[in-house]
Amino acid sequence: MACGELEQDSVRLVTKIGRTEVKGILLVAVLAVRSSFVLNKEEPVGEGQIPDTLQWWITNGGAFRIKTFAVDHDIHIWRIDGDVSVEQALANNQRHYGDVLSRHYRIEIEDATNGELVAGALAAAGLEPMFELEEGAFAYWKPDAGPYENKSGP
Repeated sequence: MACGELEQDSVRLVTKIGRTEVKGILLVAVLAVRSSFVLNKEEPVGEGQIPDTLQWWITNGGAFRIKTFAVDHDIHIWRIDGDVSVEQALANNQRHYGDVLSRHYRIEIEDATNGELVAGALAAAGLEPMFELEEGAFAYWKPDAGPYENKSGP
């Protein structure tokens, strides 16, 4: 499989809670490294270790690019205004992380506020069902149960 291809089929969720709906496509690129931005450290992922990820939350109103750093549970989040396609996000991943890409996942989410269904979609895609919805703006997959917070950057 080439790094630009998606390993899993899309998984669709359909639900609404009240009038709040957070719809988008979550792209998850699992990397073959674990790193720390603060310590300026990067190493191959060993057996049983948590990897870094590069993720995209893509909606009709724009996108968020989310990078998780496994060593210290750091997270960097960039808001991108305007349209971003899945193809553009995949090309960006390949351009900047092609040498350490392990696999890609694509999950289409009709309503990210329903945690039970989102967890089911993640599990169906082969990912642990750990997920965060930040202030109703963007969603991301957590590679482990630890708390991710911005410690070093954007």
